[in-house]
Amino acid sequence: MTRNQANSRAWSASEPAQTDGAASVADPIVVTYDGGLYVIDGQTHEIAEDIPLEGFNRVNPAGDDRRVLVSTSSGFRVLDAAGGELTDVAFEGAEPGHVVRNVLFTDGTGEVTSFDPHDLGDGMPETGNYTAADPHHGVAIELASGELVTLGTEEERTGILVLDENREEIARNEDCPGVHGEATAQDEAVVIGCEDGVLIYRDGAASPRSTAPPTTAASATRRAPMPPPSCSATTSRTPTPNSNAPSRSPSSTPATPP
Repeated sequence: MTRNQANSRAWSASEPAQTDGAASVADPIVVTYDGGLYVIDGQTHEIAEDIPLEGFNRVNPAGDDRRVLVSTSSGFRVLDAAGGELTDVAFEGAEPGHVVRNVLFTDGTGEVTSFDPHDLGDGMPETGNYTAADPHHGVAIELASGELVTLGTEEERTGILVLDENREEIARNEDCPGVHGEATAQDEAVVIGCEDGVLIYRDGAASPRSTAPPTTAASATRRAPMPPPSCSATTSRTPTPNSNAPSRSPSSTPATPP
């Protein structure tokens, strides 16, 4: 199994994609494979386009219901999923990393790039930029009045800082060892993953890190096995085989754009 096969990613549109005059793929799903991208018709599950693209690629929602940002070896490239084509719009940068909606984090440079996803159909959009103090494997999240950005270096990642609309620092917390992963909730509450717990940013401040209790032989509980599904349930949920559609890696999870 190659690295791409073991770490493939998938993206799917949650709504019918709007057309921009190009050929339209209904409810497009984008899946990586070792050597390219499949654009799959979400209604028929047939492969609509097979796009060759060398390297270790990942796909990320671009913030609308039509396009996908592909993390490639040289930067983020815009894929028109509904049109079934890789565009010339690209955000160049070494080691492109995470995308959260319309905010890109380039690990190799520490550059944060934000834009209005609705401008992607008109070519290269106007961008806002911020560069972290040190390059690292990080992430950035857009807030109503600024951005939340991880802190770290190539050797270690330590926490977060929050910027206002002028990209001036207004909050900081360096008590999140190995910071990695994020999730947002109502009213811009942001949960950041740490090696031993989570950090929560809410109402303009980061709470003290909530640590996970250690798992010991005494405290660990074993989950009881689930009973097998009934015959009728299994039969009704069995998908129709499709020899033209690629199988998804167990790690592939569709991401729904907001």
